[in-house]
Amino acid sequence: MIRFFSIVLLFWLAASSSAYGQRINSKKAKKFYKEAYTHYGYRDHKKALSWAFKALEKDSLHVNTLILLTDIYNIQGDFDEELKVYRTLLRIDSIDLRSHVNTGQIYLNTGDFAKAVKKYKYLKKATWLPERYVKVVGDKLERSEAALYLVSNPKEFNPERLGSGVNSEDDEYWPFLTADGRKLYFTRSNVDTSQGKAFKDEDIFSSSHKPTSYQNALVLPKHINTAENEGGSCITQDGKTMFFTVCKLKGGCDIYTTQWDGSKWNLPRKLKSPINTPYGEKQPSLSYDGKTLFFTSNRPGGSGGMDIWVSRMNKDSAWANPVNLGSKVNTPRDEQSPFIHADNQTLYFSSEGHLGLGRGDFFVIRLNGKAEAQNLGFPLNDQEMQLGIYIDLEGQYGYYASVDPNLETGLDIYRFTLPEDVKPNPLKIVHGRVIDGATGKALGGAGIKVYNLAKNTHVVSYTTHKDGGFKFGLPAKTQFAIIAEAEGYIPYSINSSVEAVTPNDPIEIALWPLKKGGSFTMENIFFDFDSSALKTQSYPEIAFLAEFLTQNETIAIEIGGHTDNVGDAAYNQQLSEQRAKSVLKALEKNMNTDLSKRVSIKGYGAEKPIADNNTEEGRQLNRRTEVRIIEVN
Repeated sequence: MIRFFSIVLLFWLAASSSAYGQRINSKKAKKFYKEAYTHYGYRDHKKALSWAFKALEKDSLHVNTLILLTDIYNIQGDFDEELKVYRTLLRIDSIDLRSHVNTGQIYLNTGDFAKAVKKYKYLKKATWLPERYVKVVGDKLERSEAALYLVSNPKEFNPERLGSGVNSEDDEYWPFLTADGRKLYFTRSNVDTSQGKAFKDEDIFSSSHKPTSYQNALVLPKHINTAENEGGSCITQDGKTMFFTVCKLKGGCDIYTTQWDGSKWNLPRKLKSPINTPYGEKQPSLSYDGKTLFFTSNRPGGSGGMDIWVSRMNKDSAWANPVNLGSKVNTPRDEQSPFIHADNQTLYFSSEGHLGLGRGDFFVIRLNGKAEAQNLGFPLNDQEMQLGIYIDLEGQYGYYASVDPNLETGLDIYRFTLPEDVKPNPLKIVHGRVIDGATGKALGGAGIKVYNLAKNTHVVSYTTHKDGGFKFGLPAKTQFAIIAEAEGYIPYSINSSVEAVTPNDPIEIALWPLKKGGSFTMENIFFDFDSSALKTQSYPEIAFLAEFLTQNETIAIEIGGHTDNVGDAAYNQQLSEQRAKSVLKALEKNMNTDLSKRVSIKGYGAEKPIADNNTEEGRQLNRRTEVRIIEVN
């Protein structure tokens, strides 16, 4: 975790100097102090300390020198030494406000929340506390009490440091896994001396996950990682689009995007207005369908500092004007690290403004709920800064960056088990592999298209790996059409509500070569009861069939309607034929052409069952619309 040092308030320095003025009585101490202050101004803290110690040799109670020491120790994060100096200052003046308040802040910085509560309670009751500081002290007391409560009620937490394939002696942070969990992207910061001067350079790396560990991380190519700082990446579920942050060395951050062409990431482009502005935009996070973008910005119109904003993609695939997430998420202080889970409702983020243990605790909020943001708890959150969070599809594990004080490796990436009360909404996890039905061999590069049936929209397209594998998550309470396809093969249709799609068991999809006599069931064609009228949820699969015919111009098909054996056989045959005709009409309307020479229809009634008509499950399978290949030229 990144240590954050409290900033000394200059107006308190002036007030304290005035109160201590009578003690400045050594000319040599004053001279040495001026030397120390000059080097401090140039940020040469080593020389500043050297001259400050010389000043204190001449006058051990030289107040301005002691105040300067507190500033330097604070910047260096040496809170023990800073606290010693404040104790000296309080022996000089027991009611010095600056020393009291900053002593309390040191207790907060070091996680000694009980002492912080005690200190701020003392100040709150102090009769000499100026009226203008009552709110400041009250705010710090509230934060100290909230932190003490969190520490007193810890959550089970067993972080696991990722191996040497990911973590190094440099800093690693901003973890992001692809939806299938096969690859981890992250940011690494190292010292670059190629320009003749040492500076921190941030680049994006990736590490492939094998059965037991992450492989040695590889830096992304130079057209992604430039001389500027790159990091904070996220990738769409289909693995084809990456969004990431570029921060210029001269200042200012913007969001960029790049496309995967099947073998490499293409040349990135900077997002246009209204996403990027002359202000700062960074840390993008995408919804499961890639159509909602969350990010942080200090643009006008926010609550103050860095706020989290959201933009949704228009019908023309352009990003709409971003909207501030409002006071339930944003505060006058900084909010960062947004991560929207694939459930499209659960947002994780870090905040300096919400009550917690330190600078940048992780919080979670349900965007469709009324509850306030919830602290993820101690010890995941502590008195230092947390950086970057990712939650996997299942909501089982989280990933974040942290510092182990027992190691000298800086920020490293850890995995932890997510507590039940902060897990996202359950998803329907669709995973498995696509094979050639004739040979049983894996079909790498096969396409899987997902449609939201309620909204009649295409959600995502996925391409299988070389081993035919795929994995993605869908909101559990929404019905989707899932269609697998590959060039030269007959497509395969699934409905996300069927038993074959379960969170735990992988599914195997067999695609059969495109040849005469082959067939597939259109699982997402729906009719009203005892009617041939198509329901609107059928349109995505009609559109896919139209696309299939367009891509395979030399084939002819038969659309066959099938029923179960309940009722009159003649009536069932007539109903099945009318339903097949309805599918043909919808197909011709979609393609805006006469298909009489390529598409025939037939109503089979209950003649060709594929399951037992004696059970409801069997009868449901028998009620179907089937496409059969009758000619391939």
